[in-house]
Amino acid sequence: MTIISTNSDRSDRLGGPGKVGRSGGSARADCTARNVPPPADKQADRKSLESHVDPECQEDSGSSEALPDLAEHRRRFDVYYWIFSRQFQNFPDICEHLRLKWEHSLKVLSNAVEIIAGSDFPPRLERAALLASLYHDIARFEQYARFNTFRDGQSFDHGARGSQILKQESWLLAEESGADRALVRAAVSMHNRAELPSGLPESYVLVTGLVRDADKIDIIRVLSAYMGPQCKHSPAVTAALPELPGEWSRKIYADLLAKRCARYEDLHCLNDFRLLVCTWLFNLNFPIGRRIISRQGYLREILAGLPHTSAMDRVRAFVQADLE
Repeated sequence: MTIISTNSDRSDRLGGPGKVGRSGGSARADCTARNVPPPADKQADRKSLESHVDPECQEDSGSSEALPDLAEHRRRFDVYYWIFSRQFQNFPDICEHLRLKWEHSLKVLSNAVEIIAGSDFPPRLERAALLASLYHDIARFEQYARFNTFRDGQSFDHGARGSQILKQESWLLAEESGADRALVRAAVSMHNRAELPSGLPESYVLVTGLVRDADKIDIIRVLSAYMGPQCKHSPAVTAALPELPGEWSRKIYADLLAKRCARYEDLHCLNDFRLLVCTWLFNLNFPIGRRIISRQGYLREILAGLPHTSAMDRVRAFVQADLE
């Protein structure tokens, strides 16, 4: 991989997509799997917890009020998150990252509502799309609790594991048909794949595509705090990529200018991640997604974290023009 540098000819690299650094403030010293059992009715009396859920879990992005028929699913989701959070209440770093995924899931649900409202989305698939959006990262709580990372390569495929959790927990049994339940689980399972399998039914493509768009839109919001001019530090969020001012990958730079979606395995440093996020603009399934990203402004914060060179100034102008 060719690296462009205005400072040095660094030869050290991140050792692939599964390579993860330690999370600075974590109470655990490594990414070894911990024997943290996933919440289950045999391990916790959930009914007794429902009235004691952290009041912060009652904060809402507006989704349950706008969609009262999802209120039961929101309750289940909140309780599931809070059981994990309660186990680590004395470890602020762990709780912070668990809460990050709780907030992210609610934002993805809100993004899905907006995409549906602004698109010609089939009404018969709306409920499945919203449920898949809410539950798409349900496995992230177990993943971080056990492995201290959000990197699938160091833990498990969180999409596939999320589909398993939905089946084990029987949260979808009240849905109208087995086909609807299968559709939700499939969208959760496939939302994090680099590419969708060929030959999928149209309903699977539409629902999974909506979840992927809603997810990307909010990941941009999350990453802006870790990639903007005033970066927070979290190896778990930024894949332990080093901040190497003035360096970036020629491959990802070329992908962006060619409007190709870049790949995680080509990441070398944090600037590469900033460029990769910008390429998501060219891989959205619903045009309204670009308008939402432009309105929110978080991608501009990520662009502001790039070095001030002629090449990166070209990137900023290129992306800004695409957003307009």
